[in-house]
Amino acid sequence: RACPLMKCTKCRLLVHAEDDYMHTTVQSLRRLALQESVRQTESTEAREGTYDVMRRELALLDEYSVELRTRVLPLTPAQGVHFLMWGVLHRETTLDTATLGIYSSSAISRWHEQAKETTGLPLVNPTKTKIFRMALLTLAKHHKRQSKDKAAFTAIQLHGVLHRGFNLDYVGGRHNRLLASFLVGGPFRSGMACSLVVIYVIVRMQDGTDAVQFLPGSEVYVTEDPSRAIIVEVNLDKNGTAVTRRLAHIPDVFYGVRMYQELVDYILLLRPPSGGTLFAAPSYFAGLISKVDT
Repeated sequence: RACPLMKCTKCRLLVHAEDDYMHTTVQSLRRLALQESVRQTESTEAREGTYDVMRRELALLDEYSVELRTRVLPLTPAQGVHFLMWGVLHRETTLDTATLGIYSSSAISRWHEQAKETTGLPLVNPTKTKIFRMALLTLAKHHKRQSKDKAAFTAIQLHGVLHRGFNLDYVGGRHNRLLASFLVGGPFRSGMACSLVVIYVIVRMQDGTDAVQFLPGSEVYVTEDPSRAIIVEVNLDKNGTAVTRRLAHIPDVFYGVRMYQELVDYILLLRPPSGGTLFAAPSYFAGLISKVDT
């Protein structure tokens, strides 16, 4: 199997420990603490998802190795070209040249650069060779998949979806419209929006009505000023890291939807667990609003 050298703590610790005078438990623990600091620093360079993609691409090399019964890493330039041909022309489910050119090549290059640094061996990075680049360019020219054009929503279409696309007599309709408004208003990726944590308490007002009070630590809250904008702390994003988090603002009125009231009514009606995810689907998701016991 392909050794997942990306951020491989054990391999790097072995290299650093070669220069130590004493190989005691205390020194090993100190080395481990230093390497943990390296890992945290590297996490700001690229998100963990980037490394997950690289590991996934390295798994393609495992598949190639099993099918051809050959060693794959380190790759020679000739083996690298054969891997490209296999992926685009001979694999059962062929790969797009863009996938190989962007993701697979990056993973292979990163593996060889780190393997060279870790082992001290004079390894050749096949992706930097002329034969590899020429093969990739030729495949992209003659075997590029046709693009699937997509048309963006117009403002009128989006307004129609938000106001006519959900049955608001049902719990699921309220849930889905608020989620859709968040996804577009953020804008957020679905995985990020569905992981938003809300922390709140419900307080009884003097007029006998209930109100939602958002507490510190909540990733979703509302401004205190009359604008009533919804603030979302974006802690999970495709290109986000621990030091590049952002605050997203969703206005009170979003394509005719009163977002502040929509959010408050949603929490009062569905009571998502405080400290849990805002869009946790209740067991009565398919039920009528009129039958929900609040």
